[in-house]
Formats: sequence, C-alpha cells, structure tokens
Amino acid sequence: MSVITASTTHYLWSLQDVLGQGATASVFKARNKKSAGRGSLYFHTVFEEVASQTGVGIQQQRLMYLGHDLPLEGNMKVVNLPSTSQTQPLILLSSPAGANASLPFREPETSPVPPRFDLVADYSFSKATVGVVHQYKRIVQMLHTHRELLLQGFYTYMMKLHQECREAIHRIAMIAMRLQSCLTAQHRVSKLAPYSSEGPTLANNGQKLQLVHEHLPVYTAGVQDFHNRLERLQIEQAKLADTLANDKSRQRMEMLLQKITAIHQHYRKDRMTGKLAYNDEQIHKFEKIHLSSHIKKVKSVFREECVQRYKELLASTRAWSSTMMEIETRLQDLGSFSTGLLADLEMNEQHQNQALGRVLHTLQSERAEQQPGIAPKDREQMVSRMHHLREEMELLVRELQCNNNIIESLGAVNSSAALDPNPARPSTL
Repeated sequence: MSVITASTTHYLWSLQDVLGQGATASVFKARNKKSAGRGSLYFHTVFEEVASQTGVGIQQQRLMYLGHDLPLEGNMKVVNLPSTSQTQPLILLSSPAGANASLPFREPETSPVPPRFDLVADYSFSKATVGVVHQYKRIVQMLHTHRELLLQGFYTYMMKLHQECREAIHRIAMIAMRLQSCLTAQHRVSKLAPYSSEGPTLANNGQKLQLVHEHLPVYTAGVQDFHNRLERLQIEQAKLADTLANDKSRQRMEMLLQKITAIHQHYRKDRMTGKLAYNDEQIHKFEKIHLSSHIKKVKSVFREECVQRYKELLASTRAWSSTMMEIETRLQDLGSFSTGLLADLEMNEQHQNQALGRVLHTLQSERAEQQPGIAPKDREQMVSRMHHLREEMELLVRELQCNNNIIESLGAVNSSAALDPNPARPSTL
C-alpha cells in the first residue's frame, strides 16, 4: 500500500511509500499545477515507482480514495490527482492478495555503559545514547503511522465490501421480482399447454425456473454470510484501532528521551568542569545508574509495546486480506452471474409471451377449422349476426325478467286482497 500526499492546492509534494516494502520516501520534484504543461509527471512513472518499492506489478495495482475505486491511466498527469493527506491517503490494493510486507526497520544498537567513572567517556556515551534514542523515537513514530494507515485502509476496504454486499442483495431482489413474473407467465402458459405442441418445452422451462427459485435463498444466505464475516472483521479492526488510540508508547519514548537528554546536559557540564567535588561525583555516578535504567526502559517500550503490537496487527491484516479477497472475488462472480441471470430471465419472459401468443393463435385456428367451407367474409358476417342475436337474446331476457318482477309484485298484491274479506262482496251459496 502507498500514500500520496498533496499538501497544497497548487503543488504536488511527494509520493511516499509508507505501507509497502521499502520505507524510504521517493520524493518527486514538486510541480506547479498552474504551469504543468511542461515537464509534468505522468502516472506511468508513479506506477513504476510503486511497483519497484512494493513489488506489486503495474497490472495488479488498484487504487482507492475515500472508499471508492480510483481509476487512473498511465497517460494521465499526476496533477489531476485528488488532494490527499495523512488522513485521506490513496490506498493501494494488490490482486491477488499477498502478505502485507512489514516496514524494513532494524533496532538501533547501543554502546555498553562505561564501567568506570570517566567524565569524557560518560559524556560521549550519553551523547551517543541521545542520538540512538532519537532513532528509536523515529522508528516508533513510523510504526505508529503504519498501524494507523493499515487500520484506516482495511476499514475503508471493509466498508467498500459492505456496500458491494448491499448491491448484491439488491440484485438478488431484482432477480426475485423478475423470476416471480416469469413464474406467473409460466403458470398461464402451462394451462394452455394441452392445446399446444410446445408442452415438453414449456415443462422443461418450468423446471429451470423452479430450480432458480430454489437456489435464490442460497444466494441470499451466501451474501448474508459475507456480511457477517465482514462484521466480525470490523469488530477486530475496531478493537485494534482502540488499542492504537490508547497507545502511549510515543509519549513514553518522548519522556525517556527528555530524561536522557537532561542527563546528557548534566554530563556536558561535568565535562566542562573537569574535576568534580565528592558530592557531585556521587551524583554523576547515580545519574549513570538512571541512564542505564532509562536505556532499558527504551528497549522495553520498543520491543514489548511497539514492535509486538505492530507484529500482531500484521498477523491480523494477513488473515483479513485473505478473507476479504475471497469475499470480493465471490461477490464479483455473483455479480457476473446475477447480470447473466437477469438477462436470461428477461429473455425467458419474452419467449413465454411469444409462446402464449402462438398457443392462442393455434386455438383460434383450430376453432376456425371446425367450420370448413365458410369464407372469411361469410364467417365475419356470421359472427356479427351471432353477436346481434346474443344482444337480442339478452334484451329479451331482461324484458322477461322485468315482466316476471311485475307479475310477482302483482301476484303478491292479489294474494293480499284475496286473504282480506270484503263485506260489500255478495256471498255465494
């Protein structure tokens, strides 16, 4: 991985390899963006430099910026690069994933503590020790920066894969909708299959659709498994990021450097004095004991805190790289499969509609063949007469129904009148 830092609006400062092999900075000459027409730096030079420092081939280099892929061409000018910083670096991904190379650092060597009381030797030793502790401090800062960028880079990569999981779920939902439409059309066509010669073809097509329907939950479960695995990786990343945020090794190294520097300043005064009084000599010897203790603490902080935690992070990122590359590869395969399946389902739906049209046309033809010898014009006239006759029959039925209603209502009135005795009516014997 690499980070390209751009410090100002008009100047591109450097390409610094802080996450790959070779911790040295390759500083390119600053180019003024306003006058970049002559002698501008092109990306093919950057790609070659990254390849030489990280071992990642040009074809395998993938850049991400702010969580998104950053497509760059070799003939593009570097001045077109978006503004980057330590908090917003370019992240270099390699495919296939390889082991994250650690920074090639080496623990500084310290001279042995002078066994005897000697102002000149003690002063020289303290001076050399200050320089060595400065080296320790720089390496500690470098390892801390590397840990920050590794955690930031993998977090960005995890978020990118989370987004790809959501997109995969969306594609599966689209497939489910299209599949449901195909199954509905298949059901309509299958009802007409006995009247068509396409029965075997329709049955085979229905089996394929049913197979897709059965496997669709498997795809969803697979993407959900990817999501869960990424969640677990993100929890691990968050714990390591919290550990890094609470890491006080740089502050402790700075405090030890200040104490060692203070002893060195004292030894400098002692050397300039030349001959010390008894009490000053005892203080000098006592500070040498402190100096030796501080050196041991510097080594302890470096080995047990900085280097150990750095190695633990590298071990975690190696496992993350393998898992995330596997997830990304399978998501890419699923994306290609989903695209092809959607196209197949769309074509299948078109074929179903065409088959339905052919079946209906066949049925109409068979009905027409049941009345041979009738010309098309006569057939149309006959159909028209039948429609007219049906309308007349419907009108007649409505009239009869209306008459029946009238008769029933009148019958009900007459029945009531018959049951009601009329005193004016003469009785019959």
